Amino acid sequence: MDPDSFSHKMLLQKALHFSFGHHPEYESTLSNIAEIVNISERETLRCFKKITGESPIQYLLKYRLIRSASVLTEYPDKNISIVAEECGFDSPTYYTKKFKEFYLCSPREYRQVHQAVF
Repeated sequence: MDPDSFSHKMLLQKALHFSFGHHPEYESTLSNIAEIVNISERETLRCFKKITGESPIQYLLKYRLIRSASVLTEYPDKNISIVAEECGFDSPTYYTKKFKEFYLCSPREYRQVHQAVF
């Protein structure tokens, strides 16, 4: 199957919508995404990487981190552990580690810098 085909893009959009929109608590693994779109894991990975340039798990992690950064600044009084949980992270420690890798600062530091701007 051609990963550039309209049907593949629609299937991946369906999987992303399911994973991000309706079920943020859903553990999005390659096998789960493949099951949603009803194609093999290998085909899912190949198509996803062709379309997005990233693996499904990398894409999901980036999406959750960007979403969490938005929540941190929109809701300055919300506990960071709650933000992590609401954005799909099971562990606040893991969330903070990944946040630092992506933004080069902690969630608390990010919030402070971006609150000062507004």
